[in-house]
Amino acid sequence: MTAKAVFFIGGGSAQELESVYETMARYIKPSDHVLVIPFATEISRYEPCFDGVLLPFAQIGINRLSLLSIHENTETMIRKMESSQVLYFAGGLPDRLLERLEQKRIVDAIKAHSGILIGFSAGALAFCKDCIITKDEDYPQTKVVNGLGIVEFSVEVHYKQAIDEELYGLSDRRPIYALPNGSALHWNGSCMMPINQVIRFERGEKIECIHPH
Repeated sequence: MTAKAVFFIGGGSAQELESVYETMARYIKPSDHVLVIPFATEISRYEPCFDGVLLPFAQIGINRLSLLSIHENTETMIRKMESSQVLYFAGGLPDRLLERLEQKRIVDAIKAHSGILIGFSAGALAFCKDCIITKDEDYPQTKVVNGLGIVEFSVEVHYKQAIDEELYGLSDRRPIYALPNGSALHWNGSCMMPINQVIRFERGEKIECIHPH
């Protein structure tokens, strides 16, 4: 892993995620630049998506944010990523996000980024080697697609207990960390820290519920 820290956010409102952003504030300096990558959502939603990201960062004193445009060329995108200390991948449809990152030929630059990576919902799913997209209103059937491969484990976002049976089976091939709204996972390449409730599934078992120390 090249990034010095990766945060997986399970979803939720700014209010629900207050403690998550407070934890991230320990790693992000006020002078750091945050580049928001909104490619998981519809182009018409880019600006509203960006506006929604501004507030929680402002509350922790981070105000240097900009939005990456889908219309920019690959070289410009890579230059902007290299000059940013934090890459924030917003929510939406994870397969759409992965497809656009491939189309723009910026996957290698993301994997080589030496700063902080933050994935919200679909963004968190995309970081995993196996991007598990469980069935919901957008996906009638669960599917597993190739993710960015930044980590070997997988995550479940917007976790609710009703999905447990499916996670049991999916966890035979890889550990899955289930993140309810308001929860997150911090990974630095060797150490994992849960932020609020995180539930681990592995080898068909719901092994433990992890809470912050």
